[in-house]
Amino acid sequence: HSSNDDRVHSFTLRQNSDYAMLGCVVAFDSGELRFFPKKGDFDECQVDKSGRWLVIKEDVDGKNAEDNRIIDLQTGAETLFLDENGAAGHSDLGYGYMVAEDNFNAMPGAVRVWQLGQDLSGSNTGHIAGQGALVYELSSWSTGIGHIAHGNAANAPSTGQMACVSNANRNN
Repeated sequence: HSSNDDRVHSFTLRQNSDYAMLGCVVAFDSGELRFFPKKGDFDECQVDKSGRWLVIKEDVDGKNAEDNRIIDLQTGAETLFLDENGAAGHSDLGYGYMVAEDNFNAMPGAVRVWQLGQDLSGSNTGHIAGQGALVYELSSWSTGIGHIAHGNAANAPSTGQMACVSNANRNN
């Protein structure tokens, strides 16, 4: 993944001999490389469109599934966001925010928007106006959202922007 100005890039580092995932590397246009070793069952990492935020997806606590490690690349501060609190599995990043399916939400196929760098402990149910705002839901539990793509993110607030998903189902 890359920032929109193409100055910050993230990628998975693998062991050459057996392809085991070791963690995430962030490369800056200055030539600096930063390594973030995995802490659990590693999946992937993404840098946001601004190049400030890194989201590492891995099961850190061994429960429920994929958690998120959210790292502020300016300060080095790291926040652990657990799956049961809305952590992203299928997601994409805009400028300082994450659009993600929330599989623990009470609504089917719930998609929420989280502002990175703010408290991520917002309510996990219903339509809310604050952090983790529910922005989309499916009409039934018969299918999931699938992969979310937000490569069209503009350097503006998340409200009024559009993301796409990969699944289609004639029931929805």
